[in-house]
Amino acid sequence: MNRKVHFFIVMISYNTLYDEMVANHLTISYKGHVSFEQTNSLLKMVELRLETTEPDVRVKKKVYSIATECIQNLSHHIDETCPLGKNGFIRVEILPDKYLIITGNHIYNSQIARLRERIDLVNSLSKDELRDLYKKMLDNNQFTEKGTAGLGFIDIARKADEKIEYNFVPVQNDISFFTLKVEIWKEKSK
Repeated sequence: MNRKVHFFIVMISYNTLYDEMVANHLTISYKGHVSFEQTNSLLKMVELRLETTEPDVRVKKKVYSIATECIQNLSHHIDETCPLGKNGFIRVEILPDKYLIITGNHIYNSQIARLRERIDLVNSLSKDELRDLYKKMLDNNQFTEKGTAGLGFIDIARKADEKIEYNFVPVQNDISFFTLKVEIWKEKSK
């Protein structure tokens, strides 16, 4: 194939991909290893994108804070021993009325019950109950085996405008793909 023709076909493909990303309101999408460096880079991209798209400072702070917690949760909790678990997935979308933050990673099925229990707990609590639980966990001074205080889901639920959505899709006998989705509304009237 002629180089010019090949380049032209590739450019059409990238243009189509770009158009699909715009049509689907895709802002940031990343799949790969989530380390400290990638976490910082992704958060910088979120911050820059919010600077150009969100006029409301309160919404901007809320989205950035939740994105930070979601991405840090992902980086802290990717299981390096899982044969499929070394990579994570992060997607941030800007829709006309809200922001969506979606993360995903492979986990051992033995972790599902604990994750489901924690998310269901925070989803069942009111904003006041979440605030009280958050304070209690801070006062507790106990840390998880990963060195975190276990406040991630609580903090996300406190700030999100809808309940945290999650899913576990079986991949292999002992491994599933865990996705987490958080919504933040643009207008305070919600």
